[in-house]
Amino acid sequence: MFGADLTSWIRDWAIANYADDFISGVPAVDTHPSWEFRSTVASVNEGNFPLGTEQIDSESITSVAISDGASAYLRFGVLPGAIGGGRIVARGAPVPPGFTLSILRTK
Repeated sequence: MFGADLTSWIRDWAIANYADDFISGVPAVDTHPSWEFRSTVASVNEGNFPLGTEQIDSESITSVAISDGASAYLRFGVLPGAIGGGRIVARGAPVPPGFTLSILRTK
């Protein structure tokens, strides 16, 4: 039903949940073109878009718990001309095979 690459389909859907109707210029696969997702969800939630995001702490560890097939939406910024970086671990060890990280430029 979903084809050979369900993981990619779920990843694209998770990106679209954040990007649709909010960030211009994202690839069509990262949108919900017939929904205007943010506007639709906000209209039934008293004007609020309930997808939670968290600012990454630049001074200490930002911890996020997710399970298989789940998503976390983290925000960070890098000043013009600067270099950003970070490290991702799973309970202090390398992330498991199949872990996917997607970064979406919003500005």
